[in-house]
Amino acid sequence: MTSCVLCGIVTDSSKAPVVYEDDRVMAILLEEGVVSGHIRVFPKKHSQFIDEISEDLAEHLFLVANVSSSVLFEALGLGGTNIIMSNLASDDNSHMFIDVIPRRQDDGLNLQWEPKKLPEQDMIEAQNRIKDAAFMISYVAPKTKVVNLDEKKLPVMKEDKDNYLFKQLKRLP
Repeated sequence: MTSCVLCGIVTDSSKAPVVYEDDRVMAILLEEGVVSGHIRVFPKKHSQFIDEISEDLAEHLFLVANVSSSVLFEALGLGGTNIIMSNLASDDNSHMFIDVIPRRQDDGLNLQWEPKKLPEQDMIEAQNRIKDAAFMISYVAPKTKVVNLDEKKLPVMKEDKDNYLFKQLKRLP
């Protein structure tokens, strides 16, 4: 039985170039990535599937992937990124991860596939099965407090040469 490669990196971070790490998540630069700058983000705790981790950890994992994408844009001057979730267990030691792949025009990567039109009956069946299983998806928007601006006096900011906010606004193009 082989051990999980990503868990080995968590145990000994000298096994891979770490670009980000906190108590729950790690991001590494892949030495054999599909292109230069390819980052892999994964939870430190071994999990094969996304439904094995908490919603909080999933949110954090995708936040780190999103920020990694922004960092790649800035650091490498990219034209885009592909963020791909790997949630497929190939064996008992598979570890879920998110790949952040830097993209440039004419980089030679082909992540496109040939669309296939499902027969109408298959489409209806798939839709119904997914809809039946998706009942658990719910989002409760946080309650917002309505403020009547006519009743509330808002503070007036005066331009002050030392005011940080005004300095930041002046920097905007």
